Amino acid sequence: MSQTNQSPTAPTTANPENPIVVMKRYELKYILTAEQTEYLIRSLEGHMQVDSFGLTSIASLYYDTPDYRLIRTSIEKPVFKEKIRLRSYGLATDSSPVFLELKRKTEGVVYKRRVQSTIPLVKKFFDGEGDICAGGQINKEIVYFRDYYQNLAPSCLIIYDRVAYFEPGGDLRLTIDYD
Repeated sequence: MSQTNQSPTAPTTANPENPIVVMKRYELKYILTAEQTEYLIRSLEGHMQVDSFGLTSIASLYYDTPDYRLIRTSIEKPVFKEKIRLRSYGLATDSSPVFLELKRKTEGVVYKRRVQSTIPLVKKFFDGEGDICAGGQINKEIVYFRDYYQNLAPSCLIIYDRVAYFEPGGDLRLTIDYD
């Protein structure tokens, strides 16, 4: 389970034709037993609602350097850490939307930059063939990350199911992940 408190202004989309999203979150993560999960779900009734997607399968493909620099740094629990991943909701195809996400965490606050793309365009991007989106600050950050770490390649695929809840009229988001 992950509890997320987003700032009221996040997420924001810069251009509906090329969705670029910036999020600022505080994340708290817990491992729950099946009984605890059921109790939590019952306790949410009247306070939070399942979002419009319901139960969703999520695939996250993490990229790393050949010597696994990003995951090794993350495991050390530094004050600042960062990672890049490709996320899909459902089974991705070459033409379905996927999201390239740059995630940074510092002092307990998570900042996520995300651009919508396709698998072929992401492959070209990691091969050094251009930008991932139409310029702008987010593009600069993602390109800088790729160029700074060099030779980033797919290193870990994580697939799971998620139910997301939201607080009507509020900014609290809670997700429960399964499998």
